[in-house]
Amino acid sequence: MLMPERKSAIISSTVNDLPEHRKQVLDACLSVDVFPCVMETLPARDADAIRVSLDMVNAADIYIGVFAWRYGYVPEGHEISITEIEFNRAVERRIPILIFLSHKEHPITFEMVETGEAAQKRLAALKERASKGRGRREFKTPSELRAHVIQALADLRQRELWAGSPTDVIGAEKHRLEQLDPRFSVDITATAKTMNVQMRPIESMAEFPKIKFLKEDRGDDLQAFLEKGQPFQVKAASVEVENSPILNDLFRESGDANLTFGVMTLNGCLQFHYGSQTEPLCLQFDGEWVIAPKRNFFDGQLNESPLKVVCTSEKGDDGKWKHWVMILKMNWGAWEGQALRALAYFPEMDAFFKEEKFYVRFYIRGYREWSPQGIALDNSGKNNAIEAMGWLQKCKRVAERIGANPPFPGESAVGEGESTDVRLLVKLLEEGGHEQENAGQICVISGEAPSKNDQIPQEVASMTFAEQVRVLDFFGVKVPIGPIQHTWTDLELIETRPVDNGRVEMTFKGRANSVYRIGYQQPR
Repeated sequence: MLMPERKSAIISSTVNDLPEHRKQVLDACLSVDVFPCVMETLPARDADAIRVSLDMVNAADIYIGVFAWRYGYVPEGHEISITEIEFNRAVERRIPILIFLSHKEHPITFEMVETGEAAQKRLAALKERASKGRGRREFKTPSELRAHVIQALADLRQRELWAGSPTDVIGAEKHRLEQLDPRFSVDITATAKTMNVQMRPIESMAEFPKIKFLKEDRGDDLQAFLEKGQPFQVKAASVEVENSPILNDLFRESGDANLTFGVMTLNGCLQFHYGSQTEPLCLQFDGEWVIAPKRNFFDGQLNESPLKVVCTSEKGDDGKWKHWVMILKMNWGAWEGQALRALAYFPEMDAFFKEEKFYVRFYIRGYREWSPQGIALDNSGKNNAIEAMGWLQKCKRVAERIGANPPFPGESAVGEGESTDVRLLVKLLEEGGHEQENAGQICVISGEAPSKNDQIPQEVASMTFAEQVRVLDFFGVKVPIGPIQHTWTDLELIETRPVDNGRVEMTFKGRANSVYRIGYQQPR
């Protein structure tokens, strides 16, 4: 016999091709306290099979449909399969319907697929009809199907009234509470064991209602809640709120139930307006507002970019709100994997860091909540961002010039850890060459062995050789470039040793004024 509050679910699918999948669905139901209705071996006669299937659907509170590669058995005298008969009955009963479809990447064997063209057309039509207007989940393995079923049942538990509480009862309670205190609008959601009441003031309130603890001192918890938005729990019967009939009524009804004081969290954005009057620019940071009685906090990001902002305002001891404090952060990893030439907001961010003053607008759920504020960014860290944007701008130009569009490799691409190949390629194409000090550095060069009458000088003023083609790694793209010319100045020969075919290998060390240059002349 079922427990009074326990739900049941019909697991509807073809059987022979999905034994492991059905086992996983059954286990998923049991793990969230839902009773699974299954019939792995239906009666031999078609009439009995249909009757048993319909009885299971009629007894179920939830329909779970799993559709893979077979349409299923069509009983004699019928035009549709038992699987589709079960689905149709669930639609007629208007019970919750959860649909799960096999993903195209799911491994299959030949035996798992119903090869008939007519059956496949019927299956495709059933999948389309079952999915229309409903959320569906696709699975690649039986274990992934289990996870999807658990999540779907959990979501259903949250949004439906499992104890059978009718909508009109909730509507009546909403009306009663709003009549107690017309200053607030009330929203109620309920399950078999919980009720969630959300109150929103119809007009802005100057002060948060004063809270009084009747049985114990929770002043420290209350202070942390007011100043930082830190939530805390207390017994409902131990709390009284000054001038709040709704809250006091709810507390009395709740008795010894735990009451959680939490802050309001809302979606919103910040807009940074800047630029000239003729060409104004705006960057919008989307994120989340946390609204506490004495502290407002915003954490957001410029969508599809590495730029984040944290914005805070606190109420002082004098009861007045302090100026907004804004901190900008760069997380280059947000661009990782994106194509180099398609990085979002590149020109806007470049202009943003070079700007001195901004007007900031504050929005919660699309509505402007506070007056615009003028701000100026300080220079700490600003120059680093400007240099990084300049470096990436050069990389983008090189990508356009060589016709490549490599994926952005992440944070290391803008720090000190860039590939030397990337830096060299950018310099060769942007500046035509690269130069660096060579004092104390070692270079090894192979050349023809001198004749007996020739001597290799110990001190070499200059040495040059050409390289026809060098292949450089540009963020994973192999780029051949050449010819390039290598030149060293002010060298000291420290070792000579013969190699094959009458050649020698010479090791030089850079002296005090030694310089190494790579020169590249682009073909016209």
